[in-house]
Amino acid sequence: MKALMSVAALLLACSAALGQSPSPPPPGTVGAMDWIHVPGVSSTGTYIISWGNAWWWPNAYELEEDVSSSFTNPTLVYQGAGHSQIIAGKADGSYYYRVRGINTTYGSHGAWLDGERPEVVDSTLTVPPVPSDPGAITLPSTSTSGLIPLSWSSVSGVAGYDVQVSSMWATGGPSDAWWSGFSIAASDLTTTSYTHTGAQNMKYRFRVRDYLTVGTYRLYSLWSANSGECSVFLQVPTTIASITVPASSNTGKYTVYWSSEANSAAYELEEEVAPGIDSFTQIYQGPATSFEVTGRQNGTYSYRVRGINASYQGPYTDGGNPCVVTLKGTLTVSLGPAGTAGTELPGSQGVPMLQLALASDAVEDITVTSISLLLTGSLNPLTGATGAALYADLNGDAKADAGDVLLGSLTGLTGNVMTFSGLSRTISASASERWLVTIDIAAGAPIGATFCGCLGQNADVSVTGSISATPFVSGAPVVGPVKTVQTIGSLAMLEAAGNPADSEADAAAQDVVVMEIEVSAGAVEGVTLTSIAIKGDGSGNEASDVAGAC
Repeated sequence: MKALMSVAALLLACSAALGQSPSPPPPGTVGAMDWIHVPGVSSTGTYIISWGNAWWWPNAYELEEDVSSSFTNPTLVYQGAGHSQIIAGKADGSYYYRVRGINTTYGSHGAWLDGERPEVVDSTLTVPPVPSDPGAITLPSTSTSGLIPLSWSSVSGVAGYDVQVSSMWATGGPSDAWWSGFSIAASDLTTTSYTHTGAQNMKYRFRVRDYLTVGTYRLYSLWSANSGECSVFLQVPTTIASITVPASSNTGKYTVYWSSEANSAAYELEEEVAPGIDSFTQIYQGPATSFEVTGRQNGTYSYRVRGINASYQGPYTDGGNPCVVTLKGTLTVSLGPAGTAGTELPGSQGVPMLQLALASDAVEDITVTSISLLLTGSLNPLTGATGAALYADLNGDAKADAGDVLLGSLTGLTGNVMTFSGLSRTISASASERWLVTIDIAAGAPIGATFCGCLGQNADVSVTGSISATPFVSGAPVVGPVKTVQTIGSLAMLEAAGNPADSEADAAAQDVVVMEIEVSAGAVEGVTLTSIAIKGDGSGNEASDVAGAC
């Protein structure tokens, strides 16, 4: 909706500038319209256009229609004292409307007020009834900050809400004509509340509407009745009671908090970098009572805050302490997703034991120079293992295979602590990768021995940073899956001692014994025989000479 300044508003502004009380315009003067409602979409070609009042002395209204938004060839569709008109019989298309107040006695008229959208007629749509408006608005009667919180009742099924505002000088005129026209304050709200900001020493009132979505169009309710008035009497903001600044930060990212102040519509937060001398720079202005500071480099940062409104600025409140930034990145170590428990044979080489996931935060690049891991379980690392290796598991499959990068081999074994030193693997800021620890199992490793790799504590990972000397390491302990040394079961098949010698059998003989086999399982495990293939030998033809076998 276009916001139009009426003759009344112009007179009011001039009178206020001259310090005079406003006077009514001459008789017969017709001011601007306050609103016109165009529903937005119709499937039948029948709908209602409605409108509000014109200021001062109208005694009738004129409603015009056109297929052009510029109203190059308008048609008068209504003239009379009413405030609505039924439009019917419209074919598919877009239709624009505008309304003005007139005084038939004086032959005068006010300005046209255009509908803020056309009425779209589309017979292919299914259009529900126009939704009801949200009803009364709740708001405070006064404000000393210029903040005016509004709330209203929800309407079931609607897609959103729009709010309009109108204002009048607090010393205002004798009638509603001294109010400015309504203009959009907020649109497309999905909640039933809104806080109007930046109000000055004036009176304010509001109205709200809702809408449904129909295809690509909107179907709007009427505007609610005008709200009550909120009179704004701005006061100078007082000192902010408190401001909280963290003493230190290792990331260059932290939050500064301060308390609210009743006369403040917004706050200004300023920052100074040591060794500045009263060289504060504003880094935030807005209604919040906190601000997240990001991207700070090594240094000392001081803060101060004050409250403001449309007319006044309060005094600054200094932070009680500065924030000292000493950047240190963090390398987080966790268990990789691909490692699994299982069994391994004695003498196996390159057995996957532990997959680690390493991630650097956004502060700096981090280089790992050594890592120590615990070999837990019943397997004696001195006699049950012959070596170990550390890989960058680039394909993440928890196997030491093509494409992976060998980072280092075992450089030290103390008790059950395996150390990989002399590393130089850098994980860039905000990057991550997976590492794989493998172990070589001794041929004489005892059957049934268990082993498991783990990172015992964060200090077992030595790192350096591109900014700091000693970045943080987090995530320990990290415990890998348990594996067991085990052999594979065996099945022996030998010719039985009582195997029959060569013999002859009569034609059509049944159950002729041709072979006996001695089958025995090894000591590791039982074996289930699921199939066996026996190959015949000799001059007979199995296909034609043998009727069956078992």
